[in-house]
Amino acid sequence: MKIHVLASGSAGNCALVEAGGTRILVDAGLSGSELERRIAAVGADARELTGILITHEHADHVRGAGILARRHGTPVYLTRGTHEAERRHLGEMPSVRHVKPGHSFTLGDVEVRPFSTPHTSQGGRHGNHREGVADPVAYVFLHEGVKAGYATDLGHPIALMDHHLAGCRLLVLEFNHDPAMLASGPYPWPVKQWIKGQGGHLSNEQGAKLLEDILRHDTGLEALVLAHLSETNNTPDLALGAARGVLRRFRLDGRIALHVAGPDAPVTVSIRP
Repeated sequence: MKIHVLASGSAGNCALVEAGGTRILVDAGLSGSELERRIAAVGADARELTGILITHEHADHVRGAGILARRHGTPVYLTRGTHEAERRHLGEMPSVRHVKPGHSFTLGDVEVRPFSTPHTSQGGRHGNHREGVADPVAYVFLHEGVKAGYATDLGHPIALMDHHLAGCRLLVLEFNHDPAMLASGPYPWPVKQWIKGQGGHLSNEQGAKLLEDILRHDTGLEALVLAHLSETNNTPDLALGAARGVLRRFRLDGRIALHVAGPDAPVTVSIRP
């Protein structure tokens, strides 16, 4: 199984999961043409996508999904709540499949397991975030004995998360902000409160704690991508330092391929069965 994180951050999020003959786009927060360009840059073809999975309705996750779906006839998978909440960017799509958190389904050669997250919204500086998020999810993928997870925009860590992500050999996990940088940064106070609150984004410390909880269940992780880092309120070095601290405690530092995803250059990680 292979995951290409094509873009990660507040400007847009998308990742391509490849397993067997299956190509799954997770989120589509860039323009249609930019999505096609980035998919082609990692050696794939947008016309051959098996499906598009959406985590939630924020524009940085859905911006190009409707365009791509209409252009290539690609089915879009999302919760009913997300579909009903976001029709402005999605528009009419040729094929829509509603997923339910906790109910797995098969997409091509891959078993997909969506699970709920406590992510919410806050207006203000992030104008593309409207109040309320309808039924957001993260995803786990299974193919030929390999388990992978894609989990960002998580709100705050809850036991449900480490339960679902335990046993992942490949994991894309949110490390959004450094609390000190957020506190001293330029965002308005209400936005700061939302980001660090129960429905916002995981800090480096929260991401590290979730990673620790996952590893307490199973230490078979082989590749970790730190994702959705804030360009204003975080740095790759701070996020990596928090993650490495956990890996050292489990004596895994140096044994796990560790990467940071950003808004521009794709990050590719792969695991063999």
